[in-house]
Amino acid sequence: MSADVRRATGEALRSATRQIISDLQEEGPNYSGKFKSKWYSQVEGRSNKVFASVGVPRFTDEQLKRGAPAIVIGNTSPYAQEAMDLIPGKFVRQEEDPNKTPVAMGKRTGALRGQVQDMSLDEIVEAGGRPAISTAEYEWYTQYMEGGRFDRAFKQGAKSGFIRPAIK
Repeated sequence: MSADVRRATGEALRSATRQIISDLQEEGPNYSGKFKSKWYSQVEGRSNKVFASVGVPRFTDEQLKRGAPAIVIGNTSPYAQEAMDLIPGKFVRQEEDPNKTPVAMGKRTGALRGQVQDMSLDEIVEAGGRPAISTAEYEWYTQYMEGGRFDRAFKQGAKSGFIRPAIK
């Protein structure tokens, strides 16, 4: 494979990584911004994480000669699994308003983050005016990964990376 094709492959992978992380930040919960800011990517087998606010990993020509490196995308928030509805958690209504428009406000119906049943304004007032708030759809992460959006984001990002030439 020529150096130009390897560079284009690396750019396509980087572009796909950016697209996926952008989607995860948009789809996921965003109450205070802490979870949203903890998304990272790294080349599998390497210890350094590149946080989305900085960018995505770059690849050397030597890495690309061995084939496209595997990229790991993750979130370092201590409550990441709870925020992705993968495990139960304890949720406390915050004093400040959320950064993202809530998708549900009402009564918590389970131990997973997105298990919130909408309540009427009267019911909210009756409950003391402090309803549970969810800023992402229940099981948003599983739906993203298994419902085809991950695949679409990868393809869209990779296509964008191949079309847009890398400027040096």
